[in-house]
Amino acid sequence: MRQEFTFYLDPRNDYTPHEFWMLQREPGHHYCKQVDFALHGIGSGPGCLLMVGSPLFELIEFSQAGWEVTFVDVRKPPHMEGFLLVQADASTSSFEPGLFDAASTTCVLCHAGMGRYGDPIMAEADVLILKNIARALKPGARLAVTFGPVASISGIARIDNRHRVYNLPIARAMAQDAGFRILKEGILDINTGQWTGKPPTALFLGREYLSMLLEKP
Repeated sequence: MRQEFTFYLDPRNDYTPHEFWMLQREPGHHYCKQVDFALHGIGSGPGCLLMVGSPLFELIEFSQAGWEVTFVDVRKPPHMEGFLLVQADASTSSFEPGLFDAASTTCVLCHAGMGRYGDPIMAEADVLILKNIARALKPGARLAVTFGPVASISGIARIDNRHRVYNLPIARAMAQDAGFRILKEGILDINTGQWTGKPPTALFLGREYLSMLLEKP
């Protein structure tokens, strides 16, 4: 089992199973850039796309791009007419193998298995989610994934039970161990809203966010 270093900074807002659902873009929020990364990397449908825990405006925009989206979240999603929303834990759910033509998950891995959203505590839930998504994809299918915060650190850090902070080598190894080929990487500085085009340099645990475009061989 891998080692994670925990930092206890602020006990407030540590348990948020009823956090609001983001149904539309909020100007300046880092999700907007990360969803654009996913939309551009995967492209237009048609086809079946698996989406795990992303902000709901991403679901809407992929649907508008021609995809038939199955949305999965560990919390009970709100009712949305015309969309397939499923409450399930993607780290333990067994999706039908080879069912989906593409997948996306934005800022989910860094929270998985930490209990923040009412999910069971599971040390490597993020690893299991990647493997379950890979199993559910057809050969040649693409996955757009935002791992979450990334920093120039020696391992994986945990900020309370809010999120993990990865380093780039570990994130790459997770993607490859799940069976993916890395097509593209992006490091977003959420303070400036700009893609940096270089590996993370910050030691601050939460300024730079990693997105990847992956492909199942």
